[in-house]
Amino acid sequence: MNWQELEDKVRKIAESHWRTPANPETLAGVKCDAVLRPSQDEIIAIEITQERNLAKLRTDLAKLATIKSAFVPEGIVVRSYFVSAHEVSSLRASGQAQKVEVLDLREFREKFVGKEAYEFQRRKVEFGSALDPETNKGDEGKFVETGYRDRASSRTYEVEDIAKEISSGRKIILLGEFGTGKSRCAKEVYEKISGDNILFPTLAINLRDHWGHQKSDIIIRSHLSSLGLSDLEDRVVRLCLGGHISFILDGFDEIGSQSWSGEPERLKEIRRRSLVGVRDIVSKVGESGLLIGGRDHYFSNDDEMFSCLGLPETTLVLRCPEEFTESQAEDYLKKNTGLEEFPDWSPRKPLICQLFAKLDRNEMRRLIDNSEGEVSFFENTFDAICARETRIHPSIDGSVLRGVLLGIAATGRSKNEVIEEITPTEINEVFTRVSGFSPLDEAATILQRLPYLGRVSSGSGNRRFIDDYAKSGLCGISLAEAFTTSDRKVVAARYVKPIGSFGAKFLGAKHLIGPDPVKYVKLCTSHGNTQIAADYLCSLVAVAADEVDMTGIAVLNANIDNLQLADLEVHGLDMSSTFVETLELDGARFAKSSVRDCVFQHVVGVSDANRLPDCFDESCVFGDFSSVENVARISELPLTNTQKTLIAIIRKLFFQPGRGRMEEALLRGTSSYWDSAAAETVVRYMIRSGIIIESQGRHGTLYIPDRKHTRRMGRIRSLLANSNDELWNLV
Repeated sequence: MNWQELEDKVRKIAESHWRTPANPETLAGVKCDAVLRPSQDEIIAIEITQERNLAKLRTDLAKLATIKSAFVPEGIVVRSYFVSAHEVSSLRASGQAQKVEVLDLREFREKFVGKEAYEFQRRKVEFGSALDPETNKGDEGKFVETGYRDRASSRTYEVEDIAKEISSGRKIILLGEFGTGKSRCAKEVYEKISGDNILFPTLAINLRDHWGHQKSDIIIRSHLSSLGLSDLEDRVVRLCLGGHISFILDGFDEIGSQSWSGEPERLKEIRRRSLVGVRDIVSKVGESGLLIGGRDHYFSNDDEMFSCLGLPETTLVLRCPEEFTESQAEDYLKKNTGLEEFPDWSPRKPLICQLFAKLDRNEMRRLIDNSEGEVSFFENTFDAICARETRIHPSIDGSVLRGVLLGIAATGRSKNEVIEEITPTEINEVFTRVSGFSPLDEAATILQRLPYLGRVSSGSGNRRFIDDYAKSGLCGISLAEAFTTSDRKVVAARYVKPIGSFGAKFLGAKHLIGPDPVKYVKLCTSHGNTQIAADYLCSLVAVAADEVDMTGIAVLNANIDNLQLADLEVHGLDMSSTFVETLELDGARFAKSSVRDCVFQHVVGVSDANRLPDCFDESCVFGDFSSVENVARISELPLTNTQKTLIAIIRKLFFQPGRGRMEEALLRGTSSYWDSAAAETVVRYMIRSGIIIESQGRHGTLYIPDRKHTRRMGRIRSLLANSNDELWNLV
């Protein structure tokens, strides 16, 4: 700010402290930058200077002393302050002799505002949910910019842009799903503003700490008291009332309601009532800036959001990106661990990246390299997220939250609609079933802002899973636990939704083989939950190396989203009256199997119905056929036979489901271009380089891919002749 603006700010600080106007005035022939008259017999005289000449400064000091003497006969006490923009130690003795308090700008600020004291204490406390998962203290990891998009103009704002807008008096709403870095953004914006504003603090308040506070001054006083700054309460409240303080308010979805209802209109009223104190702050902020953040979809629609927050519809609304880009994720990992590799299977949410970066390096390597690392990481991450939510709201037990989310995932499987809408009443019922008591007080707010869930649509209080990958994983955990305990509630349920690809992989990783799982599948089928047999089939396929045995288990009246049977030998499949969205048959073989009265939306690996295996009855209905993904399609590529052989091997090993591939399965379907010498060279190179592992299967040699090389194989597959990879150059 320029000098004139600085003088004005100093006057505002003085006005706030002495609660009376501060104006330039001439006293006893001396011009003063600020004069205040708090009472009839008291005058405050302030001189503000940026002068460096010591002789001139001493002359100005003497003028203030003259003012003091001039008002003595009138019985008026003059308190004089000399405020310099520069270091003033050489003037202190002169000031003391003339009873003038000499302060540099920082000392004046701390005496009457306390900005530095506030910022020192504020940095000791976490910003919202930006926590270190190991220490439960504030997240001090290296920050990576993600960009925050204005949904109206599509402009992307960086942290510095947001800080500038707030410093200029702009009001901003920051939205994002759980784990997308809203609180970390608030922390970075706070640090930027604190460095730019030299006089006034920006109050950064975690709204979850202010349940039931309905007035701005109560929230401010409670916030300062929690930092051990009760001595600043009066002066900061006065500065706020004067419109001199900017705010960063984190977690509008965490300032809680005190009751819970399954009625949408009742929930709206609960949300509005819980934000009374926030609206009061907004009404008092004046020309200063404001950043307020919370979970997307917390409100039923934008109209409710603007109304509850007390902000106009023209307010700038920014949204956190759902995930890091690939380069951002790698940058984050490199800055925080020194490693550059990030597993292909891991979601790129900032929270997930943070959890991954906190792992021991050996554990990180194990998860990346292990074929079941994705499953282990998801399960550990899910537990960490539940623990994180418990730290944010200690009133909710982590195991209860875990059970609620798994229960909601299971509840959605019984719904016929495309978008699985979970009503507040259903969430309420799951909570009661898991915890044994009705959700009251703080538990109610947790249920309105559960991880993984978002609003269905504008005007609806219903929730849905916003991440199909996470939903599938939760369904996998839930069903794996049902198998373990022979859960009778699942037996009696009527699931209609498939478990999903990742859920099937999760179930398969739990090694549900042998007679007991089969008994549980048959028990579910006999009681009407026929979907479990389809889930079990998909789980076997997800981890199969060469064959799948479904002997004795009937799959009927079920739904499957993706049945990838490529290169597998399928025994005893008895499937009827089942809908399959995508069926992959490239190189699949069937023995003692029967498929009847089923509907297949897409069939991949077969060009038409005449080429289907004999086990498919003519009563089946087929949508479209495609051989695009068939390894035979590779024959049409403008490549040499040795190059085509490499691409076929890469596809079969790294881009088809299952734990690995039998040696003879690599050749299947590729006879038109297969080059045996090239195949031998490629396989030996892959084994020697650790790209694949050679193992002995039940029917011959088994090749198991090391998943950490998936990205490299994908680049070869996409670049083809433009690849300069050593493996490509080999052929």
